[in-house]
Amino acid sequence: MKSISIYGRFSLLVAVVSLPFILYIGTTIYDGREKLIAATQVANRTLAEVTATHVYRTMSDVLILASELARRPELRAGETANCNRVLADFQQLHVGFLAASFNDEHGVMRCLSTATADAPEPVSIADLEWFTRVKSELRPIISQPYFGRIQKRWLVIAAAPVFDGASRFIGSVVIPLDLRLLGRGIEPSLPKESYIAIVDGNGTVLTRAPDFDKWVGTNVKDNELIAYALRTGLGVARGPN
Repeated sequence: MKSISIYGRFSLLVAVVSLPFILYIGTTIYDGREKLIAATQVANRTLAEVTATHVYRTMSDVLILASELARRPELRAGETANCNRVLADFQQLHVGFLAASFNDEHGVMRCLSTATADAPEPVSIADLEWFTRVKSELRPIISQPYFGRIQKRWLVIAAAPVFDGASRFIGSVVIPLDLRLLGRGIEPSLPKESYIAIVDGNGTVLTRAPDFDKWVGTNVKDNELIAYALRTGLGVARGPN
């Protein structure tokens, strides 16, 4: 597989999770002065661009890591012992990620990067949206947000197909990404009575600060400002909260 250019990564992620539709929603109470409103809009847009860049890089990196793992010969050979070692090595190098895994063509987990994961045996993910997609589309994908059965937290999944020497699909490499981490470090910098939300192209909240637990996974596409952002993709708008 050829290396993915920056533009190529962006195009792939746009198709999967519509990353341009990352929103900063400023609900700062204006005092009616146009200069204050204009300054607030500039600050809001700057924060939105910084956040969008952070999210894009994070999701790009995790998708590329999954693709690179999927090309490892130990996984392509389907050797469980070596597979566990490769994933454990990955976990040591990337301690910020949750446990990576290899799932066979039937969606059964065969290898895990850490032995401490509290998972029953065997674990099947065959019914999950993202496994169905990676098996049918045979390309790296980013999942819709979902509440992990094993991790017990809100996640998106980076999954990449694994092929054997005859180019047959034999499973997928999976790297979960904790959605709470997408907004980490942003909340303290927010203006008073403001919040930041990262929303995918379907209008589903990926993360929000503050009140993450209340909003994550909620579809807000009918909100006036969200609907505007999904239609236009870029800009500054004013409207009701």
